[in-house]
Amino acid sequence: MSIKAVLKSELTAWIMGAIVVAGSSAVAYIQVGWLGIGIIGLFGLVIAVNVSLHGDQAMSASGGHGTSDVAMIAKQLEEARRSQSSPEQKKAAAAAKEKRSKTLYVIKLFFLGMTLSGFWLFSRYQF
Repeated sequence: MSIKAVLKSELTAWIMGAIVVAGSSAVAYIQVGWLGIGIIGLFGLVIAVNVSLHGDQAMSASGGHGTSDVAMIAKQLEEARRSQSSPEQKKAAAAAKEKRSKTLYVIKLFFLGMTLSGFWLFSRYQF
């Protein structure tokens, strides 16, 4: 297996994500205690919910969530292309969408737990 294949694997993405979250959580805990854990969890939760709601839509230049004319036309073209695809392609797209939904569900649960435990422990031990 080549190095490029290893770096593009899902396991590598999970490991690197865990390292980033653990590192940022450690720094936040050292700086502001349990409140930092809660804030990091809240940021991660907001990002995960935004990704699950808006999917692959790009942010428009005006700051809206894919509401510009270009984004609307691109979405219409994608739907037209998808409607002309074969049943096998539709099944593959549905399987990929389901896998993405499961992954986002796990990520949202993790950050929700991090948020709740961080804020609860902050209120328990800081006052």
